Order: sequence, then C-alpha cells, then structure tokens
Amino acid sequence: MQQFTGLLGVLVLLGVALALSTDRRRVSVRLVVAGVLLQSLLRNPLASPDLLGLASGAGLGVMVATYVGYLAGGSLALVGGDLGSAGAALIGACAALALVYALSQRSGLLDPVSLVLVGVVVGIIASAGVMPMMSA
Repeated sequence: MQQFTGLLGVLVLLGVALALSTDRRRVSVRLVVAGVLLQSLLRNPLASPDLLGLASGAGLGVMVATYVGYLAGGSLALVGGDLGSAGAALIGACAALALVYALSQRSGLLDPVSLVLVGVVVGIIASAGVMPMMSA
C-alpha cells in the first residue's frame, strides 16, 4: 500500500474528504426531496416513512426475499444480491403504502388522522411479520 506524505498526502486527504462531503450532500438532498414529495402527495405534514409503515414494509420485503432465497437453498444472492434486496425493499414499501392508503380512506377521501393511525398499525404488523422469519 502506498503512503502519501507531505503536500501530496494533504491533497489526497482533501480530495477524499471533498468526495465524501459531496456524496453526503447528494444523499441528503434526495432524502429531503423524497420526504417533501411524500408529504405533498399525501397532503399530510406528519407523513414520514416510519409513521406510515413504509420502513417496516421495506424491512418485511427484504426478509421475505431473504427467506425465499434461503428456502430455495441459497441466499439473497439467488434473488439478485444487493439489487434484489433494494427491489424487495421497494416492493415492500410500496405494498405498505398502498395498504395504508386503501385502509385510511373514508368515503373516498383521505383522512389525515386515519392515515397516521393506519400507518402505525401497518408498521407494527410488518415488524411482527419479520420475527417468525428471523427465528426460522
């Protein structure tokens, strides 16, 4: 492994720090945009992935994909590796959001209070669904 000393070492360190800082900013901006879009789409300032059950739904999706891969005699690599786990998380989160959206409507209108309450319940159920697969 090559060691950088003197001015070259400082420049390399600054370059790495700048790259990491830029990546952090990009991720932060994307998370903010996702949160704002979720809140504006659902017209609820309390809408967040953990309150609406999206995080737990994503976790359940990954666990189901991992368990299916395990039952098939392999691992998550059979389902698609990292891309497979990201896809499973996306499918789980979208399924949780669709369920929350469908259950929180009252006479065709979206009720913000019901949205949060149903989201918490769906999150609890999805978290409970992970437990049997972890112990298997």
